[in-house]
Amino acid sequence: MNYPVGPFELMDLAGVDIAFHVTDYLYRELNKENKWATTVTLKSMVREGKIGRKVGKGWYKY
Repeated sequence: MNYPVGPFELMDLAGVDIAFHVTDYLYRELNKENKWATTVTLKSMVREGKIGRKVGKGWYKY
């Protein structure tokens, strides 16, 4: 596919908290379809402060 970064690294760059808010928004706005529900893993990462490069930890450690 030739993508420069994978989905988890991209999430770390943008912010795991941003991904959380996007999925939460889509879930609420699209009639609460389960395919848009925020995952338990994403929720716990945000709760634990693992929100990506801006804090030095997310899916990867920086």
